[in-house]
Amino acid sequence: MPPQQPPLSSIRSAPPSPPLPRERGGERQRAGVRARYNKTMLARTPRARELRRTQTSYEALLWQLLRNRRFLNLKFRRQRPFGRYYLDFFCEELNLVIELDGVQHLDERNVAHDTERTKFLESRGLTVLRIGNEELDDLNQATIRIDRAIREIQSRKTT
Repeated sequence: MPPQQPPLSSIRSAPPSPPLPRERGGERQRAGVRARYNKTMLARTPRARELRRTQTSYEALLWQLLRNRRFLNLKFRRQRPFGRYYLDFFCEELNLVIELDGVQHLDERNVAHDTERTKFLESRGLTVLRIGNEELDDLNQATIRIDRAIREIQSRKTT
């Protein structure tokens, strides 16, 4: 005769896990990654998805280099909503933003907009690296430039 199973009512379930500690601004800490509830960002998600679907060939090329922790084992996100902007590529670990600039960014009006945007992002503690599309024609040089920026940020963090 097989051993009898105890009735389900006598089996205790694991106690509920304690709530995650709250940090400033209502952020919750989970495994070293900030989980934010931000209504503005949630409202901007459909546009971010559209930007990901309609990426330029240069964005696709750089994304192949950065995605899935392929570059220095760093996690990058693309078309990430931040404030009123969408960041082309964003590494939250380093607070690094990589912006690809096409020929439209050479226009005087767009240069002023990019300058304002860079000031806004830097005021929030982000480092902005601007790369022109033509720089990606030599992928090795672009890779070296990104690597240098990352190493500089990492050295600032350790000192």
